[in-house]
Amino acid sequence: MSDEEAMFEVLEDLGLVRHTHLSDRAPTYHSASDHEHFHLVCRTCRGVTSVDPALAAPLVAALSDEHGFTPDVGHLAVFGTCAGCRDAAPAEAAATSEESP
Repeated sequence: MSDEEAMFEVLEDLGLVRHTHLSDRAPTYHSASDHEHFHLVCRTCRGVTSVDPALAAPLVAALSDEHGFTPDVGHLAVFGTCAGCRDAAPAEAAATSEESP
């Protein structure tokens, strides 16, 4: 473990920072005093959007009711495709098909 990793681990143990994994690389850290949020991560453009945890309330309730599980939504990262990349995909596909003989 690097000195930096050890420092962030201590800060997290003290409740001063929180982390989430926005990729398969090192975690991303946020101040624990920041507003609670979770992340939407686009696999195409790698954009990250912070989302209010109230949006996950139905999922949190279902996990609690059906599994007796209380998730840490502040640690959540949801991977997928953002609206910009989703909307660009049909245009790119049409352009490619027009170029093909």
